[in-house]
Amino acid sequence: MNPPDIFSKEEQESLQKTVKDILGNKLIFSDYCQNIKDKVTSKERNNRSAGLNQLSYVVLNLPKGFLNQNEAMFLLKFLSARFDDCGHSAELLVKVVHSLYFSIQSFEKADIFEVFHNIFAENGVQAYAQVDRMLFLEIMQHVVDNHFYVIEELGVQYYNIFSNTAGGERDPRCLMKVFGIFIKVMRQMDVGPFMEDMFDLIACYYPIEYQPRETDKNPLSPEALSAGCESCLVANRGFSLYTYQLLLDKLLEDDESVVHETKLKICRFLMTVMSKFGPGSLLALTDEFLAAFRMISFNPRRKSFEEETVTTVGNTLQALINCLNQLDSPRNEDEIERATQQMIENCEPFVLQAEMGLAAKALKTFEYVVLAHNIAAELALPKVLYWLTALITGITIKNVENKKEILEETLPLIPEWLEIGLKTGKTKHVQEAVPSLQSAIKNLQDVEPALLQQVLAEIGSILLKNEELGDNLKKEIEIVLHKVLELKYEDNEKLREAVSQFLDEYVKKDFESVWNKVESNFKTVDNWSAKEFLFCGALVSTEAGFESCYPLFLERMINKGSDVNLAIIEFGKVLKSNQDKDVNVVQDKLLAPFCKVLEVLLEQNKEDGEKLRKLGEMLQEMTLKLNESQKSLLLQWFISKTLQLLQDTSISTSQKQAQLKVLLATCLQCKDVNTITQLTTRLYNLYQNEKNEDTKPAFLDVVFALYNRGGSFENVADIEVDEGLQQELDSVVLRNEILTNRAFPGEKLRKVLQEADQRQLTQLLNFDSTLTDPDKNNYSKTFIWAQRILTQFVPIFTDEYKKTTDKKKLNGLIKLIPAILQLSNRVKIPMTNELMALFPILITSLNETPMSSPDFTLLIKAIVNLLKLTNKQDLAVDQLSEVAYEFEKVLTDQDATATATYHSLEGLEAVGRRVQSFSRFFRWDQTVLAIRKATESKKRVIRQKAAFVSNLWEVMPA
Repeated sequence: MNPPDIFSKEEQESLQKTVKDILGNKLIFSDYCQNIKDKVTSKERNNRSAGLNQLSYVVLNLPKGFLNQNEAMFLLKFLSARFDDCGHSAELLVKVVHSLYFSIQSFEKADIFEVFHNIFAENGVQAYAQVDRMLFLEIMQHVVDNHFYVIEELGVQYYNIFSNTAGGERDPRCLMKVFGIFIKVMRQMDVGPFMEDMFDLIACYYPIEYQPRETDKNPLSPEALSAGCESCLVANRGFSLYTYQLLLDKLLEDDESVVHETKLKICRFLMTVMSKFGPGSLLALTDEFLAAFRMISFNPRRKSFEEETVTTVGNTLQALINCLNQLDSPRNEDEIERATQQMIENCEPFVLQAEMGLAAKALKTFEYVVLAHNIAAELALPKVLYWLTALITGITIKNVENKKEILEETLPLIPEWLEIGLKTGKTKHVQEAVPSLQSAIKNLQDVEPALLQQVLAEIGSILLKNEELGDNLKKEIEIVLHKVLELKYEDNEKLREAVSQFLDEYVKKDFESVWNKVESNFKTVDNWSAKEFLFCGALVSTEAGFESCYPLFLERMINKGSDVNLAIIEFGKVLKSNQDKDVNVVQDKLLAPFCKVLEVLLEQNKEDGEKLRKLGEMLQEMTLKLNESQKSLLLQWFISKTLQLLQDTSISTSQKQAQLKVLLATCLQCKDVNTITQLTTRLYNLYQNEKNEDTKPAFLDVVFALYNRGGSFENVADIEVDEGLQQELDSVVLRNEILTNRAFPGEKLRKVLQEADQRQLTQLLNFDSTLTDPDKNNYSKTFIWAQRILTQFVPIFTDEYKKTTDKKKLNGLIKLIPAILQLSNRVKIPMTNELMALFPILITSLNETPMSSPDFTLLIKAIVNLLKLTNKQDLAVDQLSEVAYEFEKVLTDQDATATATYHSLEGLEAVGRRVQSFSRFFRWDQTVLAIRKATESKKRVIRQKAAFVSNLWEVMPA
């Protein structure tokens, strides 16, 4: 330890010599203490402080164990008694007391009492520097952990000591110590009349509003600090009323004092409090808490549906009812009934006055209440079903123009609430409500037919799944079937799923009724739409319908005007419904006829590459969902057909390439290395014989599959490749290593980036095509592979980019950025920190690229996509200004392409959404002028976009 600055040069040399003499046995330590005695006990404070510093320095520089326990104890008592006099003037006093305390292996009871009293009884710890406060708190924590009898004997006096030590602490790390001490003490001890005062020492920090500074080397997380504070507030059951009241007060404060997100955190903590303290102190505050929840959920300034708000408040309401249920019977039922009635009163205005825009949020929040307890369900469900009927009929809607929007928001909630009714055992209420609900729905004119069909189908499925409702509401189910058949089918996922489920349930119960209604229509229509395939798929899924419907299903698939894509989806469902059957039956009755149809489709569309590509993607997705036995059977046909195609000399190369788009998309799900090796060999031969570059991408994709399945290109017989192809193959192999190896191949990657060969770079991050997507092809990959690749790839990429001076290589590297951003879309968590490193590269490249170059538009799009991945806090104002300037240059340049102009407007829209106020954005005037210029474009789409972006910027808050 070097002498600190508090000593002069001569003193430093003298102290160092003293330590050296003591360690060399030239000076006995007790003699040194005797020599300095007069100084440390001097009547002059300055002399005493100087003497204490010198003594402290010597003690701190003695090796551990040099002093025996008696010497250490004597010094500890002596020095700790000096805090009231020289605690602040003797700068080393805290350090030496801390060191001596922890050097003593065991304390006698009287000794620890004396030392604790000396250090904390009259010592204002908060007046010391943060470093010293931490040392004090470590001593107190050790006493609490190892000598708790000291705290117990102090009893209520401990409040004053703790208050002097911890009261008003602001440093996060010290606070964590304070929280830890507080929790241990309050879990084991009652401080009597000081219970509320003790609580207030911690309550003043809640809720924790803390963000670590960027300069912190080892920052403390806000979550850890919040968790520590919350643990304090539930550390003692005596805090029950105080904690409930504290949380209520915070929830009732306006949003400027306690922001909405913080109130949601308080709600989550309230659930913990209720589980710890129970309903005792909560009862008197229940109504006020319910009022607070209403204010949070139905804040008119936050009309948009926020899932986090609904989920958090809903879970809290549910926890409150569960808490009330802990009361003795019958009081628990009375309190739950009273709380439910209060919640009904709180919700009703926001539901029925739907023009306020809060009806959906209110109903979704109320779901949690109904599901919490039988009493709540019995009281609330009839009310909710009445509200829904009122909204559909429009009796509470004042402005007719709002009806369509309200219906679109309300209709999807009806099936949800019918499900909730059945889930809570309220079948009677559901049965009573369905006729009036259905009557109101079927006569609606102000809503999209697709949504109407979807909701009716969902209601029909619910009725059919419940035996009691299925028997009692046959008329209503018939109405649903009639409406589903009557309406024009529009293909969207939600509608398809709803109609499919309804038909599946219906044909299970009454195949003949459905078949009689659709048979004549099916047989007279040659070119089937999605609607016919959907209905027939449901019929085929049943034993009764298979013989009569499956041949018709396959026959219509090969008609050129039919919608084959939905037929593939429905065939996948048919396979799933037969997955438990004998594989031979599946092969003979289902797969063999289907594969014959595929052969016809391949021949029919051999000149239509785009149609075959889409067909391949649909088959790939279907195969991925099959069980292993069905997948194996289907793969046998695909592989056999592919190998046969590659050897067929009667088919042109272009036709082969088109058909390979269908076949390979499924073949590559095969995990057999020998099979993939065969495919690789045949594809290479095709590539070599035809000398057609268009065949090479498929060949490289199959090589990627080969390596991923554990094979090697070296096993492919009789293949010699030129240098150019070898480079691409090396890049494909490296891509597989990047995907599958936990040990990231950093050096190999650097070499490829340094060479910057465009053919290699194109292959490097090619994870998005039909044949290379790791998820669609079920390739081997590491856990959270996309996130891992980005985390390790981006730093290497940016480093190599900065080192490169060759212009051609720089242009090649820039073209990798869209692939990097595309990869980031696969990651579910934000990776802004990693991606932000690309911003300077993009801006620099944009400045150096001519606007006429195709790369210029590529760079603009990359910057826009990167902006969209950021949040408001990710980019500083000066960075946003720099980006805006680049977009402005495009908008004001007469030679800019329409594509670059449109993407620049998109970029300024993204910038505008991240600028807090125009007063903080010094380029606001120039930006608005540039956008206005774009409104003069001859292109209508650009004028529309410019008008929208201009409005965004011009109404920006000050």
